[in-house]
Amino acid sequence: MIFQIIRKEWAILFASYIGWGMLAIFALVMGVLYTQSLSEYMQVMLGHVPTVEQIGLTKYIGANLFGAASYIMLIFIPLLSMRLLAEEQKNLTMAFMLSAPISLSEIVLGKFFSLISFLMLMLAYMVLIIGVLNSWTDIDFGYVFANMLGLTMLITSFSAISLFVSSLTRQPILAATLSFLVLILFLFLDQIVAQQTNTIWAYLSMMQRYKSFALGLLSTADIAYYLLVTGVFLYLTMRKLEHQRLYG
Repeated sequence: MIFQIIRKEWAILFASYIGWGMLAIFALVMGVLYTQSLSEYMQVMLGHVPTVEQIGLTKYIGANLFGAASYIMLIFIPLLSMRLLAEEQKNLTMAFMLSAPISLSEIVLGKFFSLISFLMLMLAYMVLIIGVLNSWTDIDFGYVFANMLGLTMLITSFSAISLFVSSLTRQPILAATLSFLVLILFLFLDQIVAQQTNTIWAYLSMMQRYKSFALGLLSTADIAYYLLVTGVFLYLTMRKLEHQRLYG
């Protein structure tokens, strides 16, 4: 049943301009950054632009692409998730779904993975344009893998949080706005609450957890953090739908 939900959400997404539009915007932004970064790197290597330190092509381009992608996801995910549950409630179709012979976990996971799988198309495009460089230079695939994993962890946690927020209201626009604000809070928790990097808020900040991936490093603690956040908010979404199924 999860796969049927994923197919349904994909059909709705690509039947409108939203899905195609977001893919086009992402491809355009990444393409511009890619060509601009490549041009700047060549200028640095030719000595036309002074640089403090030598840096590999993969890191130079990857830092720009992955950094920009994380902020694009901060905007895209609330816009995509707002229709997954909030719009279902607004259109009064949620009641039919909750009364159908399907478990709450299948509903939540189907909605969740439909969003994740769509966003993976964007990540695949990033890997493709970076991988093209391997035809004429050596790509640091370890660095690319670490950044891809970090961005994937960020996307899964963003999606789980936004899906939960979408379950709290019948207004899609309100769901998108609240999701964006909550994600900003989680992303910059240390700066918003304590404005320090050595407090407990720094350990809970998504941005601080993402930094090791951005440097090409893998940390099991950071991976566990993102998986925990994802699991907690998926569980909260299931409990919210369970309450709605029982009490309306």
